[in-house]
Amino acid sequence: MAKTKRYSDKTYNTVQSYLLSNSQNIFLWVVLVYQNLEKIQINILKKLELFSSGLDDLYYRIINRVRESEDTELCKKILAIISTVFRSIILQELTSLIELSDDIYNNFNPFEEIVAICGSFLTIQKYTIVFVHQSAKEFLLKKIFREIFSGDIETEYNIIFSRSLDIIFKILQYNILNIKLPGLYPKNICKYSPNPLTAVEYIYIYWIDYFEDSQSIKVSELSIYNRNYIDIFLQQKFLQ
Repeated sequence: MAKTKRYSDKTYNTVQSYLLSNSQNIFLWVVLVYQNLEKIQINILKKLELFSSGLDDLYYRIINRVRESEDTELCKKILAIISTVFRSIILQELTSLIELSDDIYNNFNPFEEIVAICGSFLTIQKYTIVFVHQSAKEFLLKKIFREIFSGDIETEYNIIFSRSLDIIFKILQYNILNIKLPGLYPKNICKYSPNPLTAVEYIYIYWIDYFEDSQSIKVSELSIYNRNYIDIFLQQKFLQ
């Protein structure tokens, strides 16, 4: 970074000394500060002092940058989703859990940019979205829970559950892979590219978990609409 940004010897030594003396032996802190320093072009030494020691202070700085982003609401939705998933999800699966405009839905490059805008909380590893560290997830859930969630966590589960059913009704259909001969083993079925199930694999497996963990599990609180919706789903879509 010093070579790329043409640091002077003084700047180089000051940055190095600051990182070493404030890291508290937490390598992740050094990584996150480094990522932020890469985006700074001028007044490096003055802005360096903004990065206080400790992960929480750094996370607060990152979330403040998210608040100032034009995509702040979408970022909050993404952070809420990734904080509550039952397993790591890929970019395509994330698009199924969040309502997006067609131009973003059909083009994953802008979506990766939006994930990047969400700050240093998330990273993408082979198209899979993960937290940079468990402490980042704990910070979101414990320190700023009310800001990124629509309510309590049960309400968030209910939102994802409803979204899952909407997608299932939209995508699932009889013989979706167009298998001409019944009774084939999975290994003998031709692989479709793109596979129509890739983006929705997660919700097909975990929709019931969101239902169980949401407020909807209390039958007395289910609206007539939701009861009919679930009933139609079980009759028409479940076996597909």
